[in-house]
Amino acid sequence: MSDTLEVKVPSHFERPGHRDAVAAGIVRGALPLKFAYAGSAAHTHDRLAHQEGYRSVTGAVSFVREAMRRAGLDEVPALAEIGPGNGVSSLALLARLHDAEKPPTTFLGLDFSESLLAMARKRFESRRPDVSFAQAGWDVEAEPTAAIGEWRTGEAPITALFLGNTIGNFERPGAALRNIQRSLRIGDTLVVGATLRTGNADPEGMLTPYRNQVFRAAALEPLIAIGIDSADLDFELSYEKDEVVGHAILTRPLFLDDHELPPGHRVRCFVSRRYLPSEINDLVSCAGLRPFVSSVDESSDHLVVIAFKDEDDQAAAPALS
Repeated sequence: MSDTLEVKVPSHFERPGHRDAVAAGIVRGALPLKFAYAGSAAHTHDRLAHQEGYRSVTGAVSFVREAMRRAGLDEVPALAEIGPGNGVSSLALLARLHDAEKPPTTFLGLDFSESLLAMARKRFESRRPDVSFAQAGWDVEAEPTAAIGEWRTGEAPITALFLGNTIGNFERPGAALRNIQRSLRIGDTLVVGATLRTGNADPEGMLTPYRNQVFRAAALEPLIAIGIDSADLDFELSYEKDEVVGHAILTRPLFLDDHELPPGHRVRCFVSRRYLPSEINDLVSCAGLRPFVSSVDESSDHLVVIAFKDEDDQAAAPALS
């Protein structure tokens, strides 16, 4: 038995408006997952991201590298990643790109969580000092960003990464992709990773990687940060409609702002959607990007779609989902 005690980061929100947004989500019964990555929740997510079972859900960087090779992406000196999290997977992919004709020399991390970006920066500085690391906060579900344009140098196209099944965690994945499209230039490439939907999925097998205390703590941290005692919460996982869904359930009455919530009130605090390749291709196309490579790794239930921007915002398709 180890005599090392893990230091718990005091629960807190990252920015002033987050507390009210989390409270509104609790009352509504649907809490956007982005709040499970920011503030003190970033530290619980960091612990979760180191678990082998959870990493198996978010995709292998070797498969991403092979898809990029198929797409002819061998000159990638500038990478911009949407949702790099703690940077562990980003660094693993960079290691796989060592044999590229022009491997990455500059990297831009774009994330809702400033706390996770700080973790990523430290890892880059210690492990890849040869790669210039820049960072910018971005709520990709809310609006486009000017950060990519401000970071890039020259007119050369850049490659953007949107990996780890992040697209499966969003409330409106089509809107997020549209905001990415608006933030890129014509000629830029987007690499999207997702978890594959299979027709014969075993519900219990799909839930196994999530059945642990580290995941429970990560999913519930935004509710803990608002002041709810974890002892007053049950946590329920289910696999329904090709989605892994997590609900926090109140076991006692809760007075939150001007709202009284009864025992049994359910709050969806986690969702991870699975996709068919055709569904990702449709989402990407509707966002105004043109898919040209779609790779499926059935052994690990992951897929990668690679697309490029070849038209301006006025010509792009307006459909969102």
